[in-house]
Amino acid sequence: MNILIRKRIAKALLLILLVFAIGTIGFHFLLDGLTFIDSLYLTVVTLATVGYGDFSPHTNMPLGGNPYINPAIKHSK
Repeated sequence: MNILIRKRIAKALLLILLVFAIGTIGFHFLLDGLTFIDSLYLTVVTLATVGYGDFSPHTNMPLGGNPYINPAIKHSK
């Protein structure tokens, strides 16, 4: 295998590993009470765009959020 291809594959794998590491650390510190395994699980589910519904919004607010916070919705009415 060409050395240039090996370098590109190594760089791509390193970038993927970095994204998983940042996501796992972010979930661990932003959501209290999660272990690193749970954080890694949420990172994999998020990056795979599966979304099993482990965490879902528990609010009566309509889609689009608060019209005072989101000016695009406020002006569209």
